[in-house]
Amino acid sequence: GDPGPVQSLTRRIEAAGARMLDISVGPPGRDGARKMAFLVEAIQSVTDLPVLIDAADADVMAAGLDVNRKTAVLNGFSLEPRRLEAILPLAVLHDTDIIGYLIDERSQPPASLEDRLRIAVELDQAAQSAGLRDESLMIDPFIAPLIWEDGHRRNATLLEVVRRLPEALDRPVRTVVGLSNLTSGRAAADRDRKRTVELA
Repeated sequence: GDPGPVQSLTRRIEAAGARMLDISVGPPGRDGARKMAFLVEAIQSVTDLPVLIDAADADVMAAGLDVNRKTAVLNGFSLEPRRLEAILPLAVLHDTDIIGYLIDERSQPPASLEDRLRIAVELDQAAQSAGLRDESLMIDPFIAPLIWEDGHRRNATLLEVVRRLPEALDRPVRTVVGLSNLTSGRAAADRDRKRTVELA
């Protein structure tokens, strides 16, 4: 509950050249909404940088938006029904920007260029149907972890996706790319084995 360390870190990150700050309270759990509200208030008390309110839970995002006093971006939504139904409307209600991930309704990233562009069109249609302004949608084309067996192949079309988005959506498109801090596959297995040994 002490804002001091968060505020100090915020100042250091801004001094290092950051232009936006992504705020996450980690995996869904207890007190996520309270923690998000605390972080947004603490950070915005010392900086005017835009904040990305990053959560999988709409209630956590809503808590951050309720205390937001500056520029905020929701991070984010996809074709997953729970995100379409609960998170996208928050962006419309609060008239804020939102990031749309190019992953399908099963939370799976598409493998082909064509599938990525199809999902982009579906995201855009969903956003328009919800009442989101065109300029409020930011597309994240999704970088696959290189440890994935087909990670290199999936990422080979990334720049082409970005180039073709304006044609697919028939307007200029804002893009952003997130580098995930999550691990999967062999890296996750190695990490879990190491933790098991340490605990033993």
